[in-house]
Amino acid sequence: LTPRYGSTLFHPSLSLCRRFFPHIDGTDGFFIAKFQKIREGSEKARENSPRDGGNSEKFRADLASGDRKRGRRDEEGIASGKALALSKVEKEAVMASFKHFYPLGLNLSERSEKLLRIRDRVFLCPEKIARTLVAFPKDLPVASVGTYIGTLTPPRESSGREVGFKLSVTGLGLLQNSTSRIVLTAKGSNAFIYGQNILSSDIVKTEGIGASRVGVVFSTEGIPLGIGKLKNRKIVENLADIGKYVRD
Repeated sequence: LTPRYGSTLFHPSLSLCRRFFPHIDGTDGFFIAKFQKIREGSEKARENSPRDGGNSEKFRADLASGDRKRGRRDEEGIASGKALALSKVEKEAVMASFKHFYPLGLNLSERSEKLLRIRDRVFLCPEKIARTLVAFPKDLPVASVGTYIGTLTPPRESSGREVGFKLSVTGLGLLQNSTSRIVLTAKGSNAFIYGQNILSSDIVKTEGIGASRVGVVFSTEGIPLGIGKLKNRKIVENLADIGKYVRD
């Protein structure tokens, strides 16, 4: 960052930073920090102590209170950010979304991974970690775990389901082997990750597109770029793409 944009804009220490893209590294957004252990009772320790004197109970209460003020429900650990296993209805909604790309369904047992939700956000993480998090105390908030793959949403009337699910581009790693594929030219790929719809002249081929007309969009190199909807075989409508991170 520093050499490219000029040292006057950033502190020199930023030369030690690295940028991680969630859609490439298969993670949710995160921040890495270096911790320095300070001897208890020292002057530096007093300078760096939290304002509430390190009262973790107050910290948790403040988090839950803030969530309630924003109108979130304080039940089943939702306000405190507790990691919960998906209910049968919620899991069915997630799996129904993946059937657009895997007609036979997504087999998570082969991956030794489990779906969890934190509030309305759905994550995929190793089973061992999932079991540990579900057993966490209700008042211990969890912000994120594993890979964020989408959000539980209010259902559409036409779906007949009690809950819906919106897949995130961070879940593209699960769609690498999708049977519903739309392959674009280099020009089309560049336009797609800038949020544009694609004309037929930049469509190399389509495979396994079902009745929903939705498929995973790939570059000719086999890199998943996002999710698109094929309209009359002439236009690929951009539903989601990895360029969202840059644009936002």
